[in-house]
Amino acid sequence: MNKAKKQRTWGLIGLYICLLIISSLIQQIAYLGLIAVVLLKRNNISSTILKAMTLVATNGSNSIVVILFASN
Repeated sequence: MNKAKKQRTWGLIGLYICLLIISSLIQQIAYLGLIAVVLLKRNNISSTILKAMTLVATNGSNSIVVILFASN
């Protein structure tokens, strides 16, 4: 197997793995009702990224809301 064919094969395998990861994340978002909000706040010197994630988990008639905040 020559070098170009090996690179193409590994590229296709990597693309397939990326698609699997993205589809599983989309399924988790759809199943759990996960909402991710990204807010960008810019000033003259630096930019701040705030991420707010809300997770709603239901168990019968009870629902639990968990809010996670992270800043970079």
